[in-house]
Amino acid sequence: MFQPKNFYSVLTPMYYSTKIVGLTPFKINQICFRRSKINLCWCIGLMIFLNLYTSAGLLQRPDIDWQFIMVITDIVAAYLTQANMACGILFGCIYSNTILEILASIDSFDKDLQKIYSKLNLLQEYRNSKIYLVFGIIATFFLLVAVIVLSFLPQVEEPAFFGEFLAYIAPEVISTSVVFQFCSILLCVKQRFVWLNKTVQSLTKMFQNDFAKFSILYQKNKVFSTPVMSQGVLQDYIITTLEKLRCKHYLLFSICKKINAAYSVQLLLIVGQVFVTIIILTYYSGRHIVLDTKIPINYIMYCFIHIILALLQITVLTVVCSTTSREAKKTGTLFFGLISKQFKNKYKEELQIGIVTFSLQLLHQDLYFTACHFFILNENLLLSMAGAITTYLVIVIQFEIKDYEKSKSA
Repeated sequence: MFQPKNFYSVLTPMYYSTKIVGLTPFKINQICFRRSKINLCWCIGLMIFLNLYTSAGLLQRPDIDWQFIMVITDIVAAYLTQANMACGILFGCIYSNTILEILASIDSFDKDLQKIYSKLNLLQEYRNSKIYLVFGIIATFFLLVAVIVLSFLPQVEEPAFFGEFLAYIAPEVISTSVVFQFCSILLCVKQRFVWLNKTVQSLTKMFQNDFAKFSILYQKNKVFSTPVMSQGVLQDYIITTLEKLRCKHYLLFSICKKINAAYSVQLLLIVGQVFVTIIILTYYSGRHIVLDTKIPINYIMYCFIHIILALLQITVLTVVCSTTSREAKKTGTLFFGLISKQFKNKYKEELQIGIVTFSLQLLHQDLYFTACHFFILNENLLLSMAGAITTYLVIVIQFEIKDYEKSKSA
C-alpha cells in the first residue's frame, strides 16, 4: 500500500475517499486516471438528489424569531450552502478533464526532473507523500464524524425532517472534501518547487567552488567519460541544466494557474460559506447563552464544532496557498547567488544570457491564488474576514439591544 510507483498511486487514496460524495468523476487505478461516463453520471445524479432533498428539508423549517437582518443572513446562508454543494460537484465534473491533464503533467514532470536532479529518490518521496496523505484522510474523517455526531444531538430533543439535517451536514462534508482535494494537489506542486530549488542550490554551489572539484562529481555520475572536465564543458552543462530548470519552473507555474482555475468557483463559495457560517453560529450560540435561563449544551456544541470546522477550512486553505506561493518565489532568491557570481567571473555569453532569461521569467511570474479574482488567498484574507465578521456582529448586537430595550419598556 505504501510503495507507490508513480504520482497517480500517491493520490489514489484521496480520490477513493472523495468518490462517495461525488467529487471523483473519473476512473481510478494505480497506473493512471481515465475518463469514465459511469463515474460522471454518479456525480451528477448525486448532486441532483442531494440538492432536491435538502431544499425540500429547508422549506419545512419553522419560522425563527430573530432580527430581520439575521433572518436575511440565515436565508442567504441556507441557500449559499446549497449552491456550494451543487457547484462543488458540478464544477468538479466540468473541470474533470483539466484535473486529469494536471495530474498527467505532474507525473511527466517527475520523470523528467529525476534525470536533471540525480539525488532525487522519487520512490521514497512518493512513499512519504502517500503516508502524509493517508494520515490527512484519517484526520479529516474523524473531524467530519465529530461534526455529524454533534450535529445530530440537537435533533434528538427536537426531531426534524431528515432533509433539513442533511442540508446542514452535506454541504460541510462536500466543502471539506473540496478543500482537501485542492490542498493535497497544491502541496504536491509545492513539493516539486522544493525539488527545483534544491537543484538551483546545487548549481549555485558549482559557481561558488573551484570548477576542478566538480570533475570528480561528474565522473561518478558518469555524465562525461573524460577524467578531467574543462571549465567550458562544465559551463555547457550548467547552461543546459538552467534551460531545463527554466522550462520546468514555467510548467509548475502553469500547473498552479490551471489548478486555481479549476477550483476557483468552489473556493469562492467556500469562503463565502465560511464567512456566513461563523456569523450565524456565533450570533446563534451567543444569543442562547445570554438570553436563555438554561443553556442548551447540545446546541452550543453544535455551533462550536461547525465554527471550528469553518475556521480550519479557511486557515488550511490560505496557509497552503501562501506557502506554495512563497516556495515558488524562493527560486528567485536562490538565483541571486548565480547572478552575483556571474559578474565576478568571466563566463560564456550563453551562460550569462541563460541566467538573465531565467531571472526575467521569475520576475514576471508572480504566483498567487485567487477565488475568481475577487481576492487573494493568503494570510491577509484571515485578518480581513475577522474584521468584517466583528463589524457585522457589532451591528447586529446594536439592533438586538435596541429591540430588547423597546420590548422591556413596553
